[in-house]
Amino acid sequence: MASQRSLQISVLGIGGPIGDVVIQSTGIVSDLKEAAHDKYGIPAPEQRCVLDVRELRDTERLAACFSDFSTELVVNLIRRSGEELKWLQHITKVPAALASAPDWCKANREIVRAALSSDPWALQYAHPDLRGSRRLVLDAVRSNGLVLRYASPKLCADMKIVRAAVTSNPQALQYAAPALRANKAVVMEAVRSAGLFDSTDLLQYASPALRRDPEVIQTENVVFLRRWSSWNQILVTGLLLIWICCVLLGWLWPTGRFLARMDSVSNACQALLVLVLFISGSGWCVAYLISSPHPG
Repeated sequence: MASQRSLQISVLGIGGPIGDVVIQSTGIVSDLKEAAHDKYGIPAPEQRCVLDVRELRDTERLAACFSDFSTELVVNLIRRSGEELKWLQHITKVPAALASAPDWCKANREIVRAALSSDPWALQYAHPDLRGSRRLVLDAVRSNGLVLRYASPKLCADMKIVRAAVTSNPQALQYAAPALRANKAVVMEAVRSAGLFDSTDLLQYASPALRRDPEVIQTENVVFLRRWSSWNQILVTGLLLIWICCVLLGWLWPTGRFLARMDSVSNACQALLVLVLFISGSGWCVAYLISSPHPG
């Protein structure tokens, strides 16, 4: 079984071979870095592991980097400078710091990736070359589709990226290339992904032909009716809770004798109780509204 194998990894530095490290096949890249630190004294945060021309992420499984019949792997280890490590750690904690970072930081793929993992909006501060990186932009729009506005024009015309963006946030459709705003599948994806709070007319971003398309119009109408139904359920439920509270406190009794016999202290307590119940009911409605799944 793969879990019982040991993988031998040859580590190369800029100046030549550093040595070999043996890792269990269940290990990940961060385990390799820790092993290199223990054996050769290279701090793990300063290590960058590169396989061929691709930098490995800390969470990648090492076994996936091997061919089916190979038990030895050659990994190039690049050591970060102290300044690079300092900026990487700082921007990981404060992604907005990328805005005021040196130009070389904005062009550093790993630093930008660290910023995007915490805040997709940091894409706007990245170097134009990285805003044209398909992998970085795809990860960013999956977290927040609206950052598509900062992607390169080429990626705004990429079907996979645009569909991921409109699925995350339907309003990202406005930043898609004209050809994709005229694509029926993309527009339908955006319309179906509209949630309870999406009151924007998404078809305003579609091409004129699709705004008149019967299937697109019908889909938008269905989504609207589902949204209206959800709001209606919330309103009715909230009113029902308030009505029940009023009945329990005697406010709807025909004779009103219950309230007439209450002294001022009891009335004050009753009013406070009604206020608490009303706030609780309102909070429940808000929680229900936020947790409602997107239609479609």
